Amino acid sequence: MDRALQSFPAHPDALPAVLSCIDNCREDIDPDTLIRARIAVEELFMNFVRHARPQGQGESLQAWLGVICAGGRLHLCFEDSAAPFDPFAGLDSVREALEQPLELRSEGGVGRLLIRQLADSASYTRSDGRNRIELLFAPRSR
Repeated sequence: MDRALQSFPAHPDALPAVLSCIDNCREDIDPDTLIRARIAVEELFMNFVRHARPQGQGESLQAWLGVICAGGRLHLCFEDSAAPFDPFAGLDSVREALEQPLELRSEGGVGRLLIRQLADSASYTRSDGRNRIELLFAPRSR
């Protein structure tokens, strides 16, 4: 994906700036696609802020977001400097847990499942010391 990545600190106050990257595509993307992308990126970013830990001592955590809007589609690349973590691994167990009564469920994972279901395609790779999540959002027929 050819995209310019914008950098953000791992702090909740950065969320509006992160989401504004997506909002810049408002004129080229239908509202449903835009809101699905915003929800997914908010979930990714806030999970990163809450749960990520630096790999080395003294390292500050950063996230990067690249956005391309073309042909009514939104391509997103979310990267972070945290320890390796594939958010899409183990989603089958999350699906199975959702079939259990609420009192028997373990916490966690539902947001990752939501991200995967909101996006039309999603992938994870680890490259250059960063977690990289590529998401594609396309218009859906109603």
